[in-house]
Amino acid sequence: MPQSQPVTARAVNRGPAEARSLSNTRTWLIAAVLAPLVGGPACAEALKPLFQQTLPNIEGKTFTAVEVDFAPGSRADPHRHGQAFVYAYVLQGTVRSQLSGQPPQTYRAGQSWFEPPGADHLVTQNLSRSARARLLVVFISNTGDPLKTAEPAKERHAMPTLAAPPTPPAAISQPASQKMVDALYSAFGDNHARAVHAKGIMAVGTFAPSPDAAKLTKASLFAGKSLPVLVRFSDFTGIPNIPDNIGEANPRGFALKFTLPNGSNADVVTHSFNGFPTATTEEFRQLLLAIGASGAGVAKPTALDSFLGGHPIAKTFLTTQKPPPASYATLSYFGVNAFEYTAANGRKAFVRYRFTPQAGEAFVPAAELPGKGPNYLQDELPQRLARGPIVFDWYAQVAEPGDVIDNPSIAWPESRRLVKLGTVRVDHLAPDPIATEKATMFRPLSVPVGIAPADPMLGVRQAAYPLSFAHRQGAAPPSATPAGAH
Repeated sequence: MPQSQPVTARAVNRGPAEARSLSNTRTWLIAAVLAPLVGGPACAEALKPLFQQTLPNIEGKTFTAVEVDFAPGSRADPHRHGQAFVYAYVLQGTVRSQLSGQPPQTYRAGQSWFEPPGADHLVTQNLSRSARARLLVVFISNTGDPLKTAEPAKERHAMPTLAAPPTPPAAISQPASQKMVDALYSAFGDNHARAVHAKGIMAVGTFAPSPDAAKLTKASLFAGKSLPVLVRFSDFTGIPNIPDNIGEANPRGFALKFTLPNGSNADVVTHSFNGFPTATTEEFRQLLLAIGASGAGVAKPTALDSFLGGHPIAKTFLTTQKPPPASYATLSYFGVNAFEYTAANGRKAFVRYRFTPQAGEAFVPAAELPGKGPNYLQDELPQRLARGPIVFDWYAQVAEPGDVIDNPSIAWPESRRLVKLGTVRVDHLAPDPIATEKATMFRPLSVPVGIAPADPMLGVRQAAYPLSFAHRQGAAPPSATPAGAH
């Protein structure tokens, strides 16, 4: 949504003249604001009038400011605000909002959104089940117009069901994560390998943190000492022998496992596309099932055709990947899920990761691709390392108010600030690469204090990886149903 300048409650000027104006309009506010907003005893919203004033330089327009308080877990009925321009700023808590024709968005304290005249507001919900949420809402409306009216019944019935508040990662159920693994097997086959990014190559090196990282988070990963790092470059899909030279091998993967000063590990998982095909894990599962049901010889439109027809972001993801790279070392990689960083002084920031090669990006020209073998990336990496190290700069892209935190399918604008977290130097292939490959699992929520998940998708990913890991070690899948049967 369009982003306005931040507004705080202190910005509502309530000097003597304005206080008299507020007193004079109290009756009007109760009649025109509180009654239509609150609606009835079942509504969980509480309204507090702050200020109202006709605008002397804009004939027929009135400025109104109210504070809206939502009880834990409560939501407003679908509504509209007539022809008013509406600005909403989250004073406290976490609020999910959705306007007609737009995807739902999540806003936290300090973030805001704008509603154009005539917008249908389908969802306003406090996502916390234990804490209240408060909004400062400002209206520029036609003088005398009601500031809120209920949606017609036909529109209310069309409102999509809102998902429950994000489940803490530790509470993600094994059946949900197993269904995800089963869907991956449905799409790519059960090859007793990694369920996704099955084809890969592992190397080792060091990580040198940047001084700027310690200003952003107190995590021991950035305490100042160089750390050992194990990395894995990979192709997409769960097919262990997928050719490196075909489009289906995109996006490429780059996973890292850091050894922290206390001997524990921190993991980072990225891929070579800035974004994810779907907003939620359930949508991703449906995409995988559609891929699995849409092989050669399936009548058109296939299940995948139908899914992509209703999910344009997923279609963009599948059809606008980068060309085949010259090397795993000549790609930028992105961590599509957001994390919350907490600094030593308590300041918080939401970030997404990116790794950029110091040597720059390079791709295979189309005319040269036929001459590339099916394992050219696997063969090229040891040759490159024999000539010298591969170096990546690691950055945190820092969110600004209004950026979508919990939807990995929406990339943040390139104008967002980048903070250099450090430099990853890859020196040589991992010793005993086959045994290392089999024994290593990367989990996105293996993070030190000072880093916390900000996207509920991370919880399902964290729970799914051990299931795939156990299966490729030889364990039978714990699912009660065959892979692909749901």
